[in-house]
Amino acid sequence: MTNPTYIKSKLNGNVIDIQGGSTKPATSLDAYPQKAPNDNQLWRLVPDPAGSGFYFIESKLNGNVVDIEGASTKAGALLDAYPQKTSNYDNQLWKVVADGSSGYSFIQSKLNGNVIDIVDASTKDGALLGAWPQKSSGNDNQLWQLIPETPLYPLVPIMLGTIQIFSYFWIQSKLNGDVVDILGGSTKPGASLDAWPKQDNDNQLWTFTLDPKGSGYFFISSKLNGDVIDILQGSTKPGAGLDAYPQTGNDNQLWKFVPDGAGWGFLESKLNGNVIDILQASTKPGAGLDAYPRTGNDNQLWMAVGSAFPELPSSLTWSNIGTGSGTTGSDATECAYTMNLTIQQDGTCRFWGSYTNRGDVPVITAPDQTFALSIVVLDTNGNGYSFSVGSTVHSAPQSGSTYSWDQTQRSVAIANNWVAIATRNYADYDRSTQASILDVINQIEQLVQQIAQAVGVVVSAVTTVVALAG
Repeated sequence: MTNPTYIKSKLNGNVIDIQGGSTKPATSLDAYPQKAPNDNQLWRLVPDPAGSGFYFIESKLNGNVVDIEGASTKAGALLDAYPQKTSNYDNQLWKVVADGSSGYSFIQSKLNGNVIDIVDASTKDGALLGAWPQKSSGNDNQLWQLIPETPLYPLVPIMLGTIQIFSYFWIQSKLNGDVVDILGGSTKPGASLDAWPKQDNDNQLWTFTLDPKGSGYFFISSKLNGDVIDILQGSTKPGAGLDAYPQTGNDNQLWKFVPDGAGWGFLESKLNGNVIDILQASTKPGAGLDAYPRTGNDNQLWMAVGSAFPELPSSLTWSNIGTGSGTTGSDATECAYTMNLTIQQDGTCRFWGSYTNRGDVPVITAPDQTFALSIVVLDTNGNGYSFSVGSTVHSAPQSGSTYSWDQTQRSVAIANNWVAIATRNYADYDRSTQASILDVINQIEQLVQQIAQAVGVVVSAVTTVVALAG
């Protein structure tokens, strides 16, 4: 079972939602803006107990699952939230199918292969969901990302999900304290940008949105209308003007923060490395903004007021994953375990933890176990990197009932793909326990495949970084 996740549409960022937060059986599903943690928008993938390789998509609200109404096989059959059935439940089973390297996935029904679809590709809040044949193009309304409610990584302020949007803030100049402003509060595409004294208006408030393609750059989006800071017509000339324009995904709209070491920094374009600049270093209110080669002068230095400019982390850590020490899992008294993983920009990886067979149970007659634990780190290119361990352990309180490990090594794959890994900043994990002696390596391989399928990654795209078999 995965941690609770939002299931976010590529079409417009809305998430799968139980209408009105209703707990009634057969309540319709829609696509709705993501709210602060709200149980009617949070879901878990629960494996089919029959071993089909498909999953129930279970609501955190009341345990009801995503269901094709009436088990209809018609294209466009609507979806609802319905109690999980114990038989004839193919209309409640789904699998996540990765869409190449886009970072998104189709969610495909076992019933007839149709996929979860926003009806008529509507971008309206509350648009209904149906099951529709998978499209080969124009399919943003069929593509989804799983965004964890509580991601398995340290709460680095800049990275809280696959395409995290940050709080709004002013972008203030070191030159005179004026801030980046959409001239006249215009909502027209192509409205000019200027530097203006700070006011509490939406045309001066901005947020960062991480490039989902994994470049490590960000869009800078206006609170006024969602338009982003854009180099006019994609010009590479020094002094090219800046405007606010609908997001296209092009390099002239992507920026990164380059700190100066004194609390300020440059906002550098992916297009050609030019930086946001107050035209001719003018201190007059309304001075225009342009993109200009870096000079280091105050008219090119900026600070986020009310937040912080984002930077990709140089290391990521997932800690105390599992049931913890001296506790039991949801499957009662089978085991207690904890995993930890730290990966660094240079590829150094440390994977450590412990596993105990029935570690908190009085003396009983219990068999030995084989177990496998795995963490799969994902990047924005649809690749995974697995860290796994498995062994055979006696039942407690016998000697040998606990297996511990601590492995450090360097991975070229992690180092070479760091920007894509740190940009996505997401991992998932799972466990396999068998009350019998099995081939541990095979058990690890099956577990990694299970995680990959749950998160929508092609198994062949998962690189084994660590696989310990005790």
